[in-house]
Amino acid sequence: MRSLILVLFFLLPAPSAFAQEKEKWQRMITLDDSAVDMNISTVVFSTGGTERVQFRFSRMKAEPVPGMPESKYKSFIETVEFNCYERLYRVSEVTYFDGKGKAIRTDEKDASAKWKPERGRGFIERLYDQTCQFIQEKRRNP
Repeated sequence: MRSLILVLFFLLPAPSAFAQEKEKWQRMITLDDSAVDMNISTVVFSTGGTERVQFRFSRMKAEPVPGMPESKYKSFIETVEFNCYERLYRVSEVTYFDGKGKAIRTDEKDASAKWKPERGRGFIERLYDQTCQFIQEKRRNP
């Protein structure tokens, strides 16, 4: 009887834990000094044929925060909008984090910022095809 009560005590909170989907990061690129992960639990679809995806860039060594040389970050999360049909993207937000995971600074981009064509040069361009395939799969199987 006592063990049944203990089992019920530990299982009762479980449904609420399963109801909240935690962030799930999938490794996309691993380099000598950094790694790039995509948040596969959150893709935001819009009516204009664009989607928003988050990427986490993790560095081995701390780097100065742009515009704040006295502060250093170990990772940052970029929220990127994709228009996979037109092969365009734009960064909508960047948040920098220190070594303990505390947010240091958030830069929100102007909603009217220009779209950039995918050309295969930077990190986002290297991730472009994988990301658009993931978006299409998520659209078919939410």
